[in-house]
Amino acid sequence: MAVPDRLEVRDRVAALALRAGKAEQYGRETLRREWRIAAGALSDPRPLLQARRYAVVERTDALAEAMQRGIREGRETVAVLAGSVRMHSPGAWVSRRRGELAVLAERAARQADAKRAAVRRALEVLQGKLAALGPESVLTRGYAIATHRGTGRAVRSASEVVGGDAVDVRVADGAFGAVVEGRKG
Repeated sequence: MAVPDRLEVRDRVAALALRAGKAEQYGRETLRREWRIAAGALSDPRPLLQARRYAVVERTDALAEAMQRGIREGRETVAVLAGSVRMHSPGAWVSRRRGELAVLAERAARQADAKRAAVRRALEVLQGKLAALGPESVLTRGYAIATHRGTGRAVRSASEVVGGDAVDVRVADGAFGAVVEGRKG
């Protein structure tokens, strides 16, 4: 009655460990989902490239029809288009997406490490509480546990024994036998 039931504390530790496992699994599934979404954003660059090629062809036809306006104007237009194609190249786009994925992966790893550390600390605290509440820690403070030799049950009251009963007494560093002489008080 002075300390909580050891089984209740053990069940609580087991429940917390189960919750920690489920939280870690949920975190992993969330990271996988985020990764799939990010990977899905890396679509096929060919349609984008084809659209740019069509734009270049259309502009080239317009240049041929506008030759009267001058070669100089046509060269400037081609230079503008070439810069646009370089800026929107599939390689640059893929490179940017890879950088974003690397940042997301690093963030996910840091979050998973922090979660594991928090769960580890909580388990250590609970293990310390469990050890402090166990019967062995009570014995180290100078208390003893007496069990009736005939029944093996713990003696909780002086009325449970009579003179001549054999009992086993457990203390912090071992146990010894004793015979009850009588009740006091």
